[in-house]
This record gives sequence, C-alpha cells and structure tokens, in this order.
Amino acid sequence: GFAAPAENVQSFLRGEGRLEVTRVRPTYDRGVRAGDLGALLPGELAGALRTGLAAFERKLRGYTAPEAVLTGLETRTSSPVRLARGQDMQCAALPGLYPCGEGAGYAGGIMSAAVDGLRAAAAVIGRYAPQT
Repeated sequence: GFAAPAENVQSFLRGEGRLEVTRVRPTYDRGVRAGDLGALLPGELAGALRTGLAAFERKLRGYTAPEAVLTGLETRTSSPVRLARGQDMQCAALPGLYPCGEGAGYAGGIMSAAVDGLRAAAAVIGRYAPQT
C-alpha cells in the first residue's frame, strides 16, 4: 500500500519505533505505519539526528513534543551519474532526451533542480513549439 514508516519524535529519541497519532496527524496521502526510523538509518546518522533534535528542542521548546510525528526518510544526495548533454540541453548520446535535475547529475538541491528543469522545458518548447 506504499504507507510510509512513521514514528513519534520522542519515540525516535528513545529508539522505540512507536507511533501514536493524536493532535498531529500525518499528511502523507498513502498513509503511515509505525516504524523504527532509527533502525532504517546507519547508527551514526540516527545518533546525529537525535543529537540535532535535542539541540533544536533547547532552542525552540516544543519542537520534540510527544505528539510530533516524523514521517519516512528523505535523502539529500545527488546522482553519481551525469548524462552528458549539449548546448541544446539534449543528451549527447540520445537526441530527444533532455536530462535535467538531480537524477541526471545537473543539480544539487531542490532549487537548482527546479531551475534546471525550467531550462530543459524551455529547450523542449524551443525545439517543438509551432513556428508562427
């Protein structure tokens, strides 16, 4: 069913893998299931996240409130592969393919991926738009 693993923040901090939905309701449209998010991560990373959450709680009281929910995992990595493209934004090896964004190796974050997507869309429009 594509439900995402979710866990209450306090449970994550204690390494329990528990989810109790109360005032804060997850918004992931495919639903959530209780999951031990810490077990899905390398120990060093889970520890760093726990340390960071505790530090943030000291700066912003309530950030790790018992009803707060963590949903799923998101990575912040970029593709190790880059599809070579020419000045026309097309893939050098596969004309008609317009590689763009993080997956194609041309961006390192959401904003740069969005801008690269706009550039690729403009190239497609420039090539295929009817001439007036």
